[in-house]
Amino acid sequence: AVATTPTGDRKAVTFETESDLLVINNEILRCVSQYHEQFSDLTEQINGDSVFEIFEGNRTVERYLYLGDDRLQNFTEAAILTLKFDRPHPTDRSLPKMLEWEYWSGDRWRDLQEATIETEDDTIAFFGPQQLEKTSVNEIEDFWIRGRLVEVPESTDETTLDTITAQLEVTGEGVSPNLAYYNPYGEAYMVLDFDRNVRPFGDEPSVDNFFY
Repeated sequence: AVATTPTGDRKAVTFETESDLLVINNEILRCVSQYHEQFSDLTEQINGDSVFEIFEGNRTVERYLYLGDDRLQNFTEAAILTLKFDRPHPTDRSLPKMLEWEYWSGDRWRDLQEATIETEDDTIAFFGPQQLEKTSVNEIEDFWIRGRLVEVPESTDETTLDTITAQLEVTGEGVSPNLAYYNPYGEAYMVLDFDRNVRPFGDEPSVDNFFY
């Protein structure tokens, strides 16, 4: 166990490792102090000769809300995503607009562009990004977007939710199906090629023909 030196009315703070530690010629690579929700990186100070205050905080912990769904693979430049937050006690401030929203581009988190359309209270809409890629969040790989809290809530009512719902609207020419079949009878399935004109029920449509 090691302890700080008591000064004035401050008692010594004792530290002890949770398990046995063999001390050899190691180098401290990172030193961080925490006070409630504030952190300070003191790495540079511990490598210097000057005296410094070890228990100080000057950076607030970042808070993120992650939303993932496999269907977000269709959230492209030809789509608009609308998020609606239902709160039991709505306030004057819009919760989704208290956050800065980002998407994973494949190499880093990038800003989402808010859509310039009218929305209801506690609702926000975004234009689709150029490329939304899968990433792993809490060991779950999916298509993710996230919101970083940038405004401090005035009360817990501001961040208390009932539900979050999302609506993905594909604009422009829409999304083409991956496969299309014409099923004239039994187990006969004919592939339809939409690169040209097709007859989804064959040359002679009849009752109980199927189009997939």
